[in-house]
Amino acid sequence: MIGGSKGGRFESVATDNRIEQSPVLFATDSKVGAMRRFQANSTGWHSLHTDGDLTYLRIIDDKNFEWTKNLTVARESAYSYYQHSEGVSFYDGRLYFTAKSTQKLFVLDLESSTYQLETTGLSFQGRGSFNASPDQVIKGTKRFLYFTESGGETPGVYVRDIHTGKYMTIFEAGDERYLKDETVGIAFSPGRLRMYAGYQNAGVLIELRRIDNLPFP
Repeated sequence: MIGGSKGGRFESVATDNRIEQSPVLFATDSKVGAMRRFQANSTGWHSLHTDGDLTYLRIIDDKNFEWTKNLTVARESAYSYYQHSEGVSFYDGRLYFTAKSTQKLFVLDLESSTYQLETTGLSFQGRGSFNASPDQVIKGTKRFLYFTESGGETPGVYVRDIHTGKYMTIFEAGDERYLKDETVGIAFSPGRLRMYAGYQNAGVLIELRRIDNLPFP
């Protein structure tokens, strides 16, 4: 149902399940597709196989946004503000999504219908540099968002502290064979003692553990 009758070129999906009987799903649509918001009328299997309310993201100005039924208007907004939207994640009433072409992170406050916009990696702490295109964004268990990176000389995986807005490096490439590559597939083992990510073009999978043997947050 979230794709409508013709579907779309979807990249990522996130769920706001604060209301268990009526979850809300968000899907990014690549290139100039508008982000879709689908509020289901049921749960589980039926949530995506029965009717619900489908709307699209329209950025109004540099502070406000709305959800509209008008797909044409929403696509015009996507073209102007968030081309090539990729990763999306929900946390604590806010929706985070990346715009690959402009290297931006949108933070939508779903309660006030206002948003903040920042350049990914601009506020950086420690070693490394998140200066290529942001791709996927994965919510951790606590205060961190994990990001993959597309392109650049040292593509890697980074985290953003939700409380401070600071970015930090998990790892990044140090070999020429990863030049312009893309990190993908962030996942964690049960208990989160191991983290996994890959390089898409090189076909390399990496497993990481913390030196203090604590779980990844």
